[in-house]
Amino acid sequence: MSITGIRNALDEAKPLPRATREIDPEPDQGRVVNGIKTRAGDWKPDMLGLPPDCPVRPLGVDGKVGWFMDPIGQLQNLEPPYGKGHLLGLFGGRDRYLAWAWPRFAKKGVDGYAAEHASACLINACFAKGQFSLAERVRGSGAWRDKGGNLVLHVGDKVLIGGKLCDPGEIGDYVYTRRPALERPWGRTIDAADDPITTLRIAACAIPGEVVALVAAEVSLAAAFMIAVCGADDRRPRELDGEQTFHFVLGDLHSIGGEQHRLHTGQGPGRVARLLVCYARER
Repeated sequence: MSITGIRNALDEAKPLPRATREIDPEPDQGRVVNGIKTRAGDWKPDMLGLPPDCPVRPLGVDGKVGWFMDPIGQLQNLEPPYGKGHLLGLFGGRDRYLAWAWPRFAKKGVDGYAAEHASACLINACFAKGQFSLAERVRGSGAWRDKGGNLVLHVGDKVLIGGKLCDPGEIGDYVYTRRPALERPWGRTIDAADDPITTLRIAACAIPGEVVALVAAEVSLAAAFMIAVCGADDRRPRELDGEQTFHFVLGDLHSIGGEQHRLHTGQGPGRVARLLVCYARER
């Protein structure tokens, strides 16, 4: 492996997974908000009426069901009335935050949280966000397009958009949920010697036989790579199987983009493979 390959491998190295959890102060101790110590219940609401640094983000409402993104980026939905146990699950067990934001006071100070006050804030926030459609707004792992037609790649724990890695969440008009981490694109330009596609292409095209066999190998390889990003395309490629199918397609390959194409020995299998993939997409 070359120096470039070693650098790319180091760039793509991932740290071992480690359990993490937000540690909230005791509600009686207050909480630092924008550098100011803030007592329990004495906070200024945001535009949705929620307390500062709220770990739960409302997404909207569908009927009487409220939709939320919880502290680790998962989707959750709740239907009123929201009990204490429901709220504790929604907030990922962060009972201290709940008690600071919506305290229930006793003689000795804060004694838990007022579920009815928390529920009212969360319901109001969901209705302020408006209607929520799970089918139309939520996007899981894979390749997508934004409203402007730009490629968005969701790799589970991150979202690659505009050349930058962002945390999953509400981005633009869509909600990208956190999922198990997938492989990410390499973070730097690589040379031909380290290009895995070049290596795979050489291996795939080393099949003895007719030109059709080479075309079949390249189309299969192209389809394998297209699968990773075909969700971002409005026309999905499909892999063609069997030599008879390839003969049929080659014989029917008479009009692609208004041009005439014929298979002959002077036309490399890579060129024909690209035409076949295009043809499969159009069909």
